[in-house]
Amino acid sequence: MNKDLKLIIAFTSTIIILILLYFGSFLPFQKSQLYIEAVKSSSQVRSVQEFNKLFDNVLDFYSPVGQGEVVYAYMNVLVSAIQNQQDRVIAEILLKQADKAMKPLIEADKGPSYFQALYSYGLLYELAANKFKDVGYFQKAASVYEISYKHSPGRPILLSGLFRVYSALGDVEKTKEIGEIMLKYWPEDDNIKKIIKSL
Repeated sequence: MNKDLKLIIAFTSTIIILILLYFGSFLPFQKSQLYIEAVKSSSQVRSVQEFNKLFDNVLDFYSPVGQGEVVYAYMNVLVSAIQNQQDRVIAEILLKQADKAMKPLIEADKGPSYFQALYSYGLLYELAANKFKDVGYFQKAASVYEISYKHSPGRPILLSGLFRVYSALGDVEKTKEIGEIMLKYWPEDDNIKKIIKSL
């Protein structure tokens, strides 16, 4: 092998390694740092617009690794925000932000932390439904939980979510169906039996 060919191979290898480091390590690290800073700064924001801008900077930052994990963590931030929110208008804005963040994940229908993000997304709508007595929010929670159920039908936390939402919607057939599945896992759960019997 001549000297020029060795130099070309060495140069090409170095470029490939640098590209891999940039996309596989540097960008994910930057994204995680932005997320940490956003969480730290979120307690000091004075408006929902500032809050959204803070997290939009993180969610819009390109990284081939880490988007699913960041969206999942963001959903949990929104869950906490909705739990403490009394203003319906602000809650609506936050729910729209959740829709925007989740859309690419739902379209891909896979990815790291996808199930966890879906569950938190459904929980977000369930909490808003309970807080603001909104049937539309319950329907949205049900549709999100159903996507999760398709992927992970035996997860206890998901079955409980579906059971609560179907019950709140007054969907007797689906409440019974999920309740019967839950009783296969937890045959001694008297609360589930009681709810099913009352339907």
